[in-house]
Amino acid sequence: MLRFAQLARQSTRQTTRHYATKSKTTNLTSKARVPTEEQVLPDGSIFITRLPLSTPETSKAAPLLRKSAQAGSKKLGHAEIAELRKLRAEDPAKWTRKALAQRFGCSEFFVSIAAGKKQLPTTEAEQVLSEAGYRKKVISENKVKRRALW
Repeated sequence: MLRFAQLARQSTRQTTRHYATKSKTTNLTSKARVPTEEQVLPDGSIFITRLPLSTPETSKAAPLLRKSAQAGSKKLGHAEIAELRKLRAEDPAKWTRKALAQRFGCSEFFVSIAAGKKQLPTTEAEQVLSEAGYRKKVISENKVKRRALW
């Protein structure tokens, strides 16, 4: 009988825990971090309104957060787009998206759309080099240079 009573007490201890838990209510003593104005209404309640952080004059004088998208962009004709594609196809290492965007006065995004992807290598050796990592590329280039010196 004693053992049964001890088991019953232990099972009730496991189900009811008496320790402090974090309160679900917010901290009502904190103040707002923005300037506010309080008005007492006729029924006795308080109406709180936020005040603006800046005036229209100061916001006009502030610098822009982003450059406008239309500032450096212009519409390119068919001839300019054809030249852009030709330059990109000739030497993609020299004519990068940034260089082409500066030359034609358009965005890099437009260059990537108009010029398309870089040309894939045509020979089998170039294809193996393009798939290889940086170290393999350097090693194979050094090997070619050494053979040329023989």
